[in-house]
Amino acid sequence: MSLEVLHLLNGNNNGHFKKWLDGFNTNPTISWYASAGRDFRDLLFLSNKYMGANLNNGSNWEQPDLYIHTDYYTPFFDKLFPSNMAEAFNKPKSTFESLLYEYADISGWYLYKDDRTSIRVKRFEYLPSMNAEVRGELVQFKDFPDEPKKVVYMFLEVNSKVFGSYDVHLIYANVVNEFFADYLVKNQAEINTIVHVRYGSGFGFARANGAFLKNILHKIHTKYFISDPQLEKNQGDITAARIYPSLRQDNYFTRLLTQHVIPSESWSSHGNVSVYRLKYLVAFFFAFWVQLASAQEVIYAPKAYQAALFQNYTYFHHLTDSIEAERSKRFELDSNYKEESMEFTLNGKKYYGYDGGLLGYYMQQCWDQGALIIKSFLKIDEVTGCGNGVIVKADGLNKPYYYYHCFKRVPIKSKGETDKRSYQLELVEVRFFSPLF
Repeated sequence: MSLEVLHLLNGNNNGHFKKWLDGFNTNPTISWYASAGRDFRDLLFLSNKYMGANLNNGSNWEQPDLYIHTDYYTPFFDKLFPSNMAEAFNKPKSTFESLLYEYADISGWYLYKDDRTSIRVKRFEYLPSMNAEVRGELVQFKDFPDEPKKVVYMFLEVNSKVFGSYDVHLIYANVVNEFFADYLVKNQAEINTIVHVRYGSGFGFARANGAFLKNILHKIHTKYFISDPQLEKNQGDITAARIYPSLRQDNYFTRLLTQHVIPSESWSSHGNVSVYRLKYLVAFFFAFWVQLASAQEVIYAPKAYQAALFQNYTYFHHLTDSIEAERSKRFELDSNYKEESMEFTLNGKKYYGYDGGLLGYYMQQCWDQGALIIKSFLKIDEVTGCGNGVIVKADGLNKPYYYYHCFKRVPIKSKGETDKRSYQLELVEVRFFSPLF
């Protein structure tokens, strides 16, 4: 029912988006980037040229007909779409003026531009605003919770020295991701691809990590899930499922099958971004599959290395927590405070963020130092994420643990002379405990 959902977003508008929709008799292919902020890398990585060359089944990849971005923080939205530019595009124009805006770059409106890539606005249109609630349980700052949230449609020109030149259609909604996820499920949308990179808790203003997205993948018929390693369920994810029952786990479980890995430094510097093909399992089969697979995926670090892993983990997480505490303090002291993105380069790598990239740097150091320790007792390629969890025990004495997610190479049989790979990457969870336990 994706066409119906898109017509619902369009409302009674009779502009560019309506004309584009009228060209479809079947559902368009749609991707959704939750918590996108000012990041447009999905327009590059989800292109036919990139995916076709890097996926195992690249010939089956469908570049999205429509990209959807969501992010609730209004100051970011207003900075990305300044009113003077928006008004210039929305005012009535002659056919000749419209052609100049679209093809002659008379507006000079770029959402992004550097010496390698540019993203230029060719058409811009406001869609009907959404009465999207902003719940304090789900966000750190409620900004303007009582105002209708803006939604825009754009026709964009992407120019890349690597991927070439092509046009894309994009909707950007200034709404809370959890609200929009509920909206998609309730309206029986079909979303071919979901992007989960640098989502929320620890990296933005949302309290959830976005782990709830795994609960809805089958509900909106998702084929590909593109994510960094930050997929551990936290209290924010639990709260989201309580507020929006459609986001709760049902009797389907999702198995993530790695098709390709995008290096961390190429997309956000917060861990490698994996492209997963999805396989859905009903509950009884999933339980059987876990019994077979979990023993190979979870490894407990030897006691001799537990203290070193714990010390490394807590040291760098203390640094990141300190940054987040300072960030919260700034917003509490000045509700109009606006963050500016900065960058620095260290050891040939660039780090970006409102803090100059320190969060990304400290997290990468946490993983790199953890990898050195783990390689002392386990053959792995790299660490791609970290987190914590709890072992639930029948006697009620639950045991908290910490972990690193690691990639290791597993030999595979050659599929033929044209297959140059002799291995595949598998995800392993290395667990360890606080010395108190």
